[in-house]
Amino acid sequence: MKKKLLLPLFAVLCLTQIARADEGMWLMQQLSRKYAQMKERGLKMKEYDLYNPDGTSLKDAVVLFDGGCTGEVVSDRGLVLTNHHCGYSMIQAHSTLEHNYLEDGFWAMNEADELPNKDISVVFIDKIEDVTDYVKKELKSIKDPNSMDYLSPKYLQKLADKRVGKNFSTKNPGLSVEIKAFYGGNLYLMFTKKTYTDVRLVGAPPSNIGKFGADTDNWMWPRHTGDFSIFRIYADKNGNPAPYSPDNVPLRPKKYFNISLGGVQEKDFAMIMGFPGTTHRYFTASEVDEWKSLDNDIRIRMRDIRQGVMLGEMLADPQIKIMYSAKYAGSQNGYKRAIGANWAIKTRGLRETKQAMQDRLIAWGNAQGKPQYAQAISEIDATVSKRADLRRRYLMLEEGIIRGIEFARAPIPTEAEINALKSGDANARRTMISDLRTRYNAFADKDYSAEVDKKIAVAMLTEYIREIPYEKLPAHLQLIRDRFAGNVQAYVDDIFARSIYGSAEQFARFADGSPSAEQLAEDPMILFAASVFDEYRKLYQELRPYDDPILRAQRTYIAGL
Repeated sequence: MKKKLLLPLFAVLCLTQIARADEGMWLMQQLSRKYAQMKERGLKMKEYDLYNPDGTSLKDAVVLFDGGCTGEVVSDRGLVLTNHHCGYSMIQAHSTLEHNYLEDGFWAMNEADELPNKDISVVFIDKIEDVTDYVKKELKSIKDPNSMDYLSPKYLQKLADKRVGKNFSTKNPGLSVEIKAFYGGNLYLMFTKKTYTDVRLVGAPPSNIGKFGADTDNWMWPRHTGDFSIFRIYADKNGNPAPYSPDNVPLRPKKYFNISLGGVQEKDFAMIMGFPGTTHRYFTASEVDEWKSLDNDIRIRMRDIRQGVMLGEMLADPQIKIMYSAKYAGSQNGYKRAIGANWAIKTRGLRETKQAMQDRLIAWGNAQGKPQYAQAISEIDATVSKRADLRRRYLMLEEGIIRGIEFARAPIPTEAEINALKSGDANARRTMISDLRTRYNAFADKDYSAEVDKKIAVAMLTEYIREIPYEKLPAHLQLIRDRFAGNVQAYVDDIFARSIYGSAEQFARFADGSPSAEQLAEDPMILFAASVFDEYRKLYQELRPYDDPILRAQRTYIAGL
């Protein structure tokens, strides 16, 4: 699953018994205490070959691909192996009816045939430093006892920049530093990263291999899919990161994996090194309940509705299938994960496991004369209960409308843009229209179908207004009852019929005619999008007071564990 990733880690699997694994995941710095066990189980490499903070090691061939996946460098000319679903959006972006790489696969026969990609990156972790003492010393200067700077990415970035000095990036092309909090703010690591943005598609199997079993098999074990795609990293002639250029050359990495063609034998040692997503390992029992009944249940229900409409349209039209394949796959990935998580919560007794864990901590804390752990758990339980209705409405809005309906993200003109349109300044008006045209084209891009979006919107809004009371709907959605007598189809049709964003022709008539601020002020799609985001911001602000108490309590709870 593509998620915002946190840290490089190892998971070590012992294959001497069926389906048995050494439970847990470890930071690179923690490998020393696991190395003896790994060697016992068959690891032949030296510890410093796995992770060497002062030299080259295996971790230098493991990369963060496109901000949300793990990749491995597998050649001395910058080839990167990653999952098929991690390269899926790039494969889709290059596909047409004439060259349908999703269905047929793609193979560059030489480097000149490799396909450039927009807005993706490959990140190498050059160094990982434990900076816990440094950060905690800096935190002591904060006088506010309720400050949340100890988890603030902005504050931690300031500390990272301070630690390496002002001219770090100038002296080290392509390098950046970042401090991240772990274990609820009980540990801090600083990552030195090198980011490459010229990343080209080299090869991918057809989807009936790369996605064999589709989402029925996703998140399941065993899988029988050829879930891979291949890219190449390019750099300038000095090996430094550089924007795409025909003059760039394949990267000469300092480390790459050798690929064995010998296959895997029973009882072989195996391990995984990569970038995991956020963990829920330290949830309390009440947080598991919230995760199941709100986050997962709402995601499953709303995505199931959206995906049903998308799939029907994709099966009916090959062009729509290409346009919506990446959107459908991205939605299905998180949907199937939520189903699997809820299955595990029920079948594997996750709530009971977490309850037993926190009960042991409370007993231990009380015996040590440390009641703060029991107090932290009580704080989490109470706060989770208090925020339940707000979070339900927030998640319904997020999954049902903001993620689910594309025209909810239609461009909303700023006050400055509207004022420019009102002004008599011809240059200001032209600039404003040009900027709005650019934003419209980004919204209604080559993979957007207004007809599909309308059908999805009718299905999503029907479920949303059934679930959310009238008085708590975003203001514009109350028109469904007030003006359209509950007819969602008529409401959506009216939005598209009257909005400048309803079609390319409607936008062209607006932009090329005599555009007025009044048209924007009365535009139903702009009013819809603004109303939805006003409600989203309002719910976010109302939830904020509940976030900090939970985060502070989690810090204490995890420290106790």
